[in-house]
Amino acid sequence: MADSIQGRVTNQAGAGLGGAQVKARDANNQDFGPVATNANGNYTIAGLVAGGGIYTVSVKAPLGFADPVAKQNVNVPAGQDTVGIDFQLVLVSIAGRVTNKAGDPPPVVRGVTATQVVARNGRQNPVNVQTDVNGNYAFVNLSAGNYTVTVDDLAGQPSFLPAYNVEVRAGAPTLGIDFTEDVVSDFLGRLDDSRFSIESLISKEEANQAISLFSVVNLMLAGLSRRRVGDEEKIDMLGLLSLYYGLQEDSLRDKLTVANSTALWSNLEGELKSLAKDLDQLQSDVDFLNREAKRQFNLGMSNNVLANVQFPALFKRYVEIGNDPLLSFDIKAADDPKSFVDKSKIAQADNLLKELKSVILQLVRSLSKYGTAATRRVNEDWAKFEARGLEVLSIVARDRVTPDQDEQNVWSVLAVLINKNRETEIAPYVVLARHGGKLLKLAMGTYMKIESESKLDVFDQPHLRDLFQQGNIQTEFLTDKIREQASVIKLYPLPNWG
Repeated sequence: MADSIQGRVTNQAGAGLGGAQVKARDANNQDFGPVATNANGNYTIAGLVAGGGIYTVSVKAPLGFADPVAKQNVNVPAGQDTVGIDFQLVLVSIAGRVTNKAGDPPPVVRGVTATQVVARNGRQNPVNVQTDVNGNYAFVNLSAGNYTVTVDDLAGQPSFLPAYNVEVRAGAPTLGIDFTEDVVSDFLGRLDDSRFSIESLISKEEANQAISLFSVVNLMLAGLSRRRVGDEEKIDMLGLLSLYYGLQEDSLRDKLTVANSTALWSNLEGELKSLAKDLDQLQSDVDFLNREAKRQFNLGMSNNVLANVQFPALFKRYVEIGNDPLLSFDIKAADDPKSFVDKSKIAQADNLLKELKSVILQLVRSLSKYGTAATRRVNEDWAKFEARGLEVLSIVARDRVTPDQDEQNVWSVLAVLINKNRETEIAPYVVLARHGGKLLKLAMGTYMKIESESKLDVFDQPHLRDLFQQGNIQTEFLTDKIREQASVIKLYPLPNWG
């Protein structure tokens, strides 16, 4: 490709930023572009004037980032490409716009805008910025904390209301802190500000621990059984006690045939002995896990705790929406005038996206409300134990002798060890642990993105389409990622959940 300018737009960590708009302007003030950067931050401005020339390259940053200084005097030799015209964008801390009563930016005085915006954080020195010719301003690289933002009108008496308690959080821009001389419009705009959203923020720590617990407890419920050891009945997990004693006593021969039980025991003896010892120490956690499973997700057998009865219905609806055929196509492409897709189907798909966002917000809030950071220790202990147990089962499954290849599946081995039906008593919990956990992580990631953009209570069509079907690669759409997990869960529903 000749007569082009190429480069990359990244954040301060060097990660590519998609959606930045890059354009080039020649000496005759003719614009080429803008073109959007791809998901990796790369861009190419092609079709420049033949014969070469000097250009100014500028970037309109994506939401949450400050526009960088344009690059001047970019030389494109005749018939050649100029590469490496890169930009590193700085994340905005606080940004907004200042307007007068007519809704226009303040007048220009002595070549600069007549408005100065000041941010103060406690006893620290105030930080000042000036609005640009369009009235926009941005603070970058502020340390985390609460700031008071005010506007000083350099052209006359102060006529703007202040904005108080603007919170700056690391890696999350606070946008839309706007000012106008029209105090009624200022009030109404401020009331609509994301800081005053009825959709309150959640505890990310508690929500993330709840997601971890969801996978831990579901695998526990899949593999939970009891085994008598001498005169004592003990809780078994993933059939590891049955395997430990069964291989020693050679009592598994009729249930589970392996190529060489002596060699298998020799291979697993140390790990099984260690796991049996750890399980003895973790026995007291089982009741706790059962209670938390019921309290947080309305799962499990504990009846002496108030259950979160809303969670199963929310989760099931999440799965149903993920499986809906209406979300199996590119909605923006289908809405193209040249497309032959039924427009009523597109409207239904848009409504489904609206419900999907609502369900995700409710799910994440439920995880935060009912979850607790106090489960961190038990999550870590049981995740480690279950991971080790699964590796043991995979070795047994590999060594199992059977004409039916499906019986070499790890979960088939578990079904034999704990005497449960694989399809109805084990698979639903395993699927929730594996695919349900991924679904909840997708929900959490979506929530984090919405919160960072201050759009928790935004449900308009462009926002929803960009949120769930961003980019041009359908397999990267959030709807496709949700569908991938939800389709498996649909095959193995948990009977009577909730």
